[in-house]
Amino acid sequence: MEREKRLVIISIFSKYRVWNFPEEYVQMLREEFPEFAFIQTREKSDYLDNIGAAEIVVSFRFTPEDFHLSRSMKWLHIAGAGVGKIIFDDLIKSEVIITKTSGINKEAVSEMAWGFILCLSKMFPVWIENKMKGDILSDTIDFTGISRVFGKTLGILGLGEIGRSIARLGKGFNMQVIGTRIRSEEPVEFVDKVYGPEKLYEVLEQADYLVVALPITPATDRMLGEEEFRRMKDGIFIVNISRGQVIKEDILIKYLTSGKVRGAGLDVVENEPISPDNKLYKFPNVIITPHIAGFHDQYWERLHQHLRINLKRYLNREPLLHQIDKEKRY
Repeated sequence: MEREKRLVIISIFSKYRVWNFPEEYVQMLREEFPEFAFIQTREKSDYLDNIGAAEIVVSFRFTPEDFHLSRSMKWLHIAGAGVGKIIFDDLIKSEVIITKTSGINKEAVSEMAWGFILCLSKMFPVWIENKMKGDILSDTIDFTGISRVFGKTLGILGLGEIGRSIARLGKGFNMQVIGTRIRSEEPVEFVDKVYGPEKLYEVLEQADYLVVALPITPATDRMLGEEEFRRMKDGIFIVNISRGQVIKEDILIKYLTSGKVRGAGLDVVENEPISPDNKLYKFPNVIITPHIAGFHDQYWERLHQHLRINLKRYLNREPLLHQIDKEKRY
């Protein structure tokens, strides 16, 4: 009898325990929406066994192979904010509605970006390393490496929800804030100057701190390469809290080695999961976290509420929140 209901697959699982959707929220959805049968998958095989009959799929990942198996799918919800690598031509051309989870992590991601900025500018990796050695006054420490934030220029590539949240905090530190946005003619609160993507170099040439907050699209894939790094200021700090594929990693390593890039805070890398022999591990002025910037103690509760609202809208045939623009791919 249960299988006669409209099927929803909740496929949010990972070998990393932090990224597994708690069962309690699935149960709450079952109780609130008896029209649907909710199946929570914990294994790829369970997911593949059920995807053919699913009307709604909720997942972090979705492949062309999944799409060709999903004979009944009408709505795909991506459990994260980034959809660039998930969008492919057959899915774009289909009638499937695609939504993403926007807004539930913007504060956490902006906090992480600022954690990187402050840790790098105040040499926290150095202090932590020397604290473990029992000598924070070592003659080997170059205290002149401490940098100020106030009065400096913060460049933000991508003034979406997360980029704007980072900008607001930048103004709190009395920074000059500039950034890029497709609709550059529209003013953005807390941003002194908005540039279109075609004026990327103007941002790179001014920024003392550069934060990458862009979705991955054909236009942004490996967009920061040799010429872009050459245009940057000497001593720039780079923070990436969006997608590792925006930066050509070998070029970043080249300019970290030369000293032109003074430090980097990376929540993402070009190839994930990061390899143990990645050269970035060897730089004391590089902080790496495991694509965790968006997580916080209310993440799953917010995702649950997001799903509740959109399931109600779906049943009422109302427009869904955070539906992606298939043409723009985000």
